[in-house]
Amino acid sequence: MQIDENFMGQPLGRGQSARESIQRLGTLGDDPIGLTCSMDVARRWGCAQTIEPFSSFEKASHAVKQGHVDAFLVPGAYPR
Repeated sequence: MQIDENFMGQPLGRGQSARESIQRLGTLGDDPIGLTCSMDVARRWGCAQTIEPFSSFEKASHAVKQGHVDAFLVPGAYPR
C-alpha cells in the first residue's frame, strides 16, 4: 500500500492520491458561509471536491461512519 504524505500518513490504494480519494470532506463549519478556521484549512488544503460543514466534529465523524462524507478534518489550531 502506498503512503501519500499529503494525506497525513493515511494509507491509500496503489496509485491513488488524496485528491482522488476525497470527494466530500466534513469539518466544523457554520453553513452556508463557512467562516471557521476548520473550513479555511479545508479550502487551503484543497484535497476535496466538496467541503461539508457540520455543527460539531462529532457530527462530522458520524457522517463518515454513515457514508455521507468520505473523511473529516480536525485541524490543529495551535501548532508550535
